[in-house]
Amino acid sequence: GMTFRQRLENITNWMTGNGQEQGVKFAALYWEEPDRSGHAFGPDNTTEMEKAMKEVDDDIGLLVSELNRTGLWGRVNLLVTSDHGMAQCSADRLIRLDDCLHPDNYTLVDLTPVAALIPNRDP
Repeated sequence: GMTFRQRLENITNWMTGNGQEQGVKFAALYWEEPDRSGHAFGPDNTTEMEKAMKEVDDDIGLLVSELNRTGLWGRVNLLVTSDHGMAQCSADRLIRLDDCLHPDNYTLVDLTPVAALIPNRDP
C-alpha cells in the first residue's frame, strides 16, 4: 500500500495542478488509523492506541505543513472527520437478540457487532 507521505504528495499535486491544468476542486484523504488498531487490539489497549493516535496527529501536522508549503493553506477548507467511536466489548455487556425479539419477526441481513435486521411484518 501507499504510505501517508505518498498519498499526501499525490493529493497536493492534484490540488495545485500541473501548470497547464487547474487543480482538482475536491480531494479526500483516508487514514486507516486509529480504526485499524482499535479493531486489531481493542480500544482499551492504551499502548497501541496511543501509538496510532500519535501517528494520525503527526500525519495531520504534516498535512498542514504541506498545505502551507504549497500555498494551499488559506485557500482550501480542511475537514477532519471520523466514522465512529469504539468501546471495549465483553460477555457481560452482550445483548442477546433472541431475548428481545422472536426470530420469526425479523430477517437477519448482516451479523457484525451491530446486527442489521429487516422486520418481517409491520408492528
